[in-house]
Amino acid sequence: MMMMMMMMTSQHELRSHTNNLASSMHVMKSISVCGQKRMFAVSLAATVALTAAQPPVCNAASAAQTYARASQSVVSIRSIGYRRDVFSYRDLKPYTMAIGTGFLEKRTGYIITNRHVIDGAADILITLPNGREFPAHVLGAEQNRDVAMLDFDQGTSESKAFTGLELCRAPPAIGQSVTAIGSPFGLEQSMTTGIISGKGRSADGYSPVFNMLQTDAAINPGNSGGPLLNSSSGCVLGMNTATMGPGVGLAISAEDIQISIDHITGKAQEPEALGLMLMPDTLAQELDLPGVAIIGTVDGSIAQRAGFVGTVRDRFGRPVLGDIITRVNNRAVHTTSELRNSMAMSEAQITLTVIRGDSLVTFDISRDQSKTE
Repeated sequence: MMMMMMMMTSQHELRSHTNNLASSMHVMKSISVCGQKRMFAVSLAATVALTAAQPPVCNAASAAQTYARASQSVVSIRSIGYRRDVFSYRDLKPYTMAIGTGFLEKRTGYIITNRHVIDGAADILITLPNGREFPAHVLGAEQNRDVAMLDFDQGTSESKAFTGLELCRAPPAIGQSVTAIGSPFGLEQSMTTGIISGKGRSADGYSPVFNMLQTDAAINPGNSGGPLLNSSSGCVLGMNTATMGPGVGLAISAEDIQISIDHITGKAQEPEALGLMLMPDTLAQELDLPGVAIIGTVDGSIAQRAGFVGTVRDRFGRPVLGDIITRVNNRAVHTTSELRNSMAMSEAQITLTVIRGDSLVTFDISRDQSKTE
């Protein structure tokens, strides 16, 4: 695991100056993290505390072990297109539209990658770690989360070593060590290491996804779709998706990957499946509402039978707000996106809490009920 070591004065000198340092003051420090220089904004008091502590030792073996385990479940992906031969103008010749990465998700047994890697491809080719190449086909994709699921026939002999990677259940922590595996610039099975630099990122112009992880592990063209791994456990914290510049890579979180998988496989729960019609976020924000407002329910739907109340008009034609959804399984929601994500993560039962006038009302809905009714 990567640890931080301060290149500063002696511990004795630092202790003698502790009382003179203001804890509120911050400075930019060049910190050596496992041999790599990185800039951090730290308080002077925190710098003293970190330096006075026993110097940690970087453990490069954990990243190497993670790579040895995980790399056998990481594939290179080539998206193939066809264009007319410049000489004959009739024959179609194949060309590589995009190069990316994918990984076998253990629970489903399918390849997960970015949608933009395979978008518009006429054919898709997957290269295994042993160099063998197989055609693949798309099972489903989600544009708003940039996730795609692929399948291919790898054969009995190939599948024995193709164990798959598990998605992490625990959320990552800033500073946590990570390992990225992929095919940057077509260089298959490449590994880079770094840390989680930030969370909740978005990148207009780079990716349509919100709530992304930021990492300083090197991410380059061709890494898209590859796993960002917990360097200790080897589970997938995210999927490398974009880079905004040197040292600023972005990855879709394991949470969003799981939601996309559930959507593609038909296991996710959506508000529309219950028959809920929702107010647009822009209008809800203008009205400064504390959650997601219901504007109506579909006739005969689960939502209508359960008793959800939509927005109505009084006898003077003025709108009167109905139920406002504020929580899903005790998780606060403020936008339709947060509502969908929280419902998708729910397993057997969904509990929706709504504000109705001056009261709180809860609705319990089972997944089986929402599928059969």
